[in-house]
Amino acid sequence: LKCCKERNVDVKCESRCNFDILSRRVLMAMFIGSDPCPQNHGRDLMLCAAQKLDHTACCKLKGVSRTAAGEKCLGFCRMTVDNRFQIDLSMLPCWAVLNDIKDCFKEEIILKVS
Repeated sequence: LKCCKERNVDVKCESRCNFDILSRRVLMAMFIGSDPCPQNHGRDLMLCAAQKLDHTACCKLKGVSRTAAGEKCLGFCRMTVDNRFQIDLSMLPCWAVLNDIKDCFKEEIILKVS
């Protein structure tokens, strides 16, 4: 939650600044505009979940780029402050590997703690 506050994420999005809540369903609802959290905060939520790190190597090992969207899905793994990729409809297949992407984020946290 600290990261989301630092990124000035809308108060309506604070509950989404959580691994268990930030799901395919929530992100899809944000993308189509049916979630209370505005779509423009999705990148910040993912950036915070990723701890502003590049998880591309882990994502490649998990096969994240093997969707119909291919390498575009790796953009979700490269959640660094300077990564400015734009999400569009061609990236919808990436939602299928969101749990793999989040697993890479979690594995990094576990490595840091241990």
